[in-house]
Amino acid sequence: MKQLTFNRKSAVKNNFKGTFVLFGFLKSIVNCQWSMVVGAKRRQGQLMLISVFILGSVILGTTMIAGLIMTYRLRQVADVKDSARAIFAADAGLERALYQCFKLGIPTTTCANFSGSLTNGASYTVIYNGGTPQEIRSLGAAGRASRALRFRF
Repeated sequence: MKQLTFNRKSAVKNNFKGTFVLFGFLKSIVNCQWSMVVGAKRRQGQLMLISVFILGSVILGTTMIAGLIMTYRLRQVADVKDSARAIFAADAGLERALYQCFKLGIPTTTCANFSGSLTNGASYTVIYNGGTPQEIRSLGAAGRASRALRFRF
């Protein structure tokens, strides 16, 4: 910005010239203030652009967090489904072992461990422990879940 000085001696000598210098000085002040107003408007436009970016980022972040939570919830539902299949597979294995022991009369000391699979994709493994007390363990597995049941007698 150009710095203007006002020389009083020259303004007194030549009144009209001093008046023009004075008006020139005032004009430069007005122009300076006008450029400040234009600069402020330009800054307001920048501020609006920045606030739109910030608001968009907040909305995007919120949406991503909500999507992540929904993904975890859906995974939990799938895990609950696999868990139910696994517990029912373990129950099926235990029922088969109890049927062999009590209905067919095979003693648990001579029973061998066995495994099987179900039509829903679950599987089970039965383990006999012939100690005191006797124990039959059935492990069911489906997907990423596995569950176990134990029967002591």
